[in-house]
Amino acid sequence: PDANITIYDQNIPTFNMFPIGDSFDLGLICCDTEYHFEYIKKLQNFCKYIFVEKPIHYQYIHQMYNCDNVFVGYNYNFQSGIIKLKQSLPMIGEVLYVEHIGGYYLPMWRPASDYKKTYSASKYGGVLLDCIHGINLMRNLFGNPIEKSLKGRIEKLSKLEIENEDFAQFSWKIKNGAIISVQQDYLNQRYKNRIEVIGTD
Repeated sequence: PDANITIYDQNIPTFNMFPIGDSFDLGLICCDTEYHFEYIKKLQNFCKYIFVEKPIHYQYIHQMYNCDNVFVGYNYNFQSGIIKLKQSLPMIGEVLYVEHIGGYYLPMWRPASDYKKTYSASKYGGVLLDCIHGINLMRNLFGNPIEKSLKGRIEKLSKLEIENEDFAQFSWKIKNGAIISVQQDYLNQRYKNRIEVIGTD
């Protein structure tokens, strides 16, 4: 209730004009992936902690090993349906197999924008980073892959005018031997976001 909130918009001139002497407990970075690292560097002089929406582009990861005040978040983990799923898992017994499929045709995803000009279509995009929620969610629900069990492929299957992959598919084993499978794409002209969990009960 007594929070002091200041918003800087990258689309207005004041974004690059932080008042001298200002400091903040927390900075939130919510922008296109390609600008994440640039804004992290800007905010580090003003914020005790920085929270960045997913994902951090792979080419910047090595530059952030010493950034112990920067955190990356996945809001998908906190949606009501996911919370209910997590609460229901004990009812199915031991998990044997999980399949998560997410897909939507990129030109239909943001109908008010030209998909070719979105970050999804740029070298900073691609379905793997854009839809990485699925992989993170499976790890959050079922744990990390066991060593040397991860298999996957990324492909450009369509004629979409994008610089990266439009299809990603991964599978791995978890500690109890169950198989986790994740598929994400920019191809499905009917929106799909489905999780199926098969257990012993």
